Amino acid sequence: MGDPFVIIGASHAGVSLASSLRQRGWTDGIVLIERQKGTPVQRPPLSKAALKMDWPLERNYIQSAKWFEKADVQLLDGTSVTAIDPSGRSVSTGAGETIAWSKLALATGAIPRRLTCSGHDFKGVHYVRVLADVEALRDDLGAVEKAVIVGGGYIGLEVAACLKGLGKDVTVIEMAERLLARVATPAMSAFFHGLHERHGVGLVVGTAVDRIEGGSRVERVVTSSGETIECDAVVAGIGVVPDLGLLSFLDEQDENGIPVSAACQTSHPDIYAIGDIAKYPWPFARMRVESIHNAQFTAAVAAHHALGLDPPSYEAPWFWSDQHGGKLQSVGIPLDWDSVVWRAGAAENAGAAFAFKGDTLVSVEAFDFVPAFMLGKKLFAGKSPVKRSEIDDASNDLLELAKRKV
Repeated sequence: MGDPFVIIGASHAGVSLASSLRQRGWTDGIVLIERQKGTPVQRPPLSKAALKMDWPLERNYIQSAKWFEKADVQLLDGTSVTAIDPSGRSVSTGAGETIAWSKLALATGAIPRRLTCSGHDFKGVHYVRVLADVEALRDDLGAVEKAVIVGGGYIGLEVAACLKGLGKDVTVIEMAERLLARVATPAMSAFFHGLHERHGVGLVVGTAVDRIEGGSRVERVVTSSGETIECDAVVAGIGVVPDLGLLSFLDEQDENGIPVSAACQTSHPDIYAIGDIAKYPWPFARMRVESIHNAQFTAAVAAHHALGLDPPSYEAPWFWSDQHGGKLQSVGIPLDWDSVVWRAGAAENAGAAFAFKGDTLVSVEAFDFVPAFMLGKKLFAGKSPVKRSEIDDASNDLLELAKRKV
């Protein structure tokens, strides 16, 4: 037996890599090191269903505790890595242990941006990133009648929808001029703006938080435009930054992720970076992508390469978001487009935005509109003969278009 494959970070990417390695024939040891204590949990439910008091903890697990034993994956939870020795092929832990490796993967994920305004440390200010964050917010909800969500991205809007569903008065503050400005087309931003307004969520866009005021806990938020919003809780969802605390041990300088090869290798051929921290060479751009699909895809890429197997088939990034009882499903990333085709769905709160650069499809964002999402995935996979002109024509049924084959 050789030295193990060591994976730093029991994120979705890290656990997926361990699973992929075992499924595809890795016979040596696998050591998964995670600084959080306990069985690794999924992140998507943390801003949605996990906020509900009746959500069973075990439904949050990426894999059950028994899976790690059955798959022969050694989970070192509650353990931090303090140093990496690339030439000596070892890592050091906060417990004083040195662990040798034959191959190493960084799957440390991302950490939430923190509020820095006055009052950011008051009781009642919350984040949603790890299980302890969610437990703290859930425990606090009994004292909450009015909540301010700082950030109109997917996490902020998901929390807003969940808290509104729990009967709270909710206001979202977004610094950009529209919701989801960084990740969605203006058409889908406008759709979500209307969706949240119809459900009674207050929306304040184009302004930042100047300060948080209160006494023993949060009492109000004052915006940079001078508006005062009374509240007894603040949830910050202002984005994340890649967790690059171990970057100093590698020959990398990028502050927004770790550039990797098409095989997810770093500058060291036996050190991989996967998930949220990896700047992967996608066909459309070299960039980090924060999604479960990216975690699973980059984990599979690294596993195949480590085992000397042909790489997995490329699949365009896809995402989902649950809000107000509906589901957004999107494929592709609207980075560079010059037109958007909006198609309304049959239900009142259903629609899809097809973003194009010329006649080339860039992304599809579909809310409660499965045929649009299906069509988008097939188009990106080259498995559909449908042309842009057919999508433009509102008389064409998208389900029928999605059924067509090459």
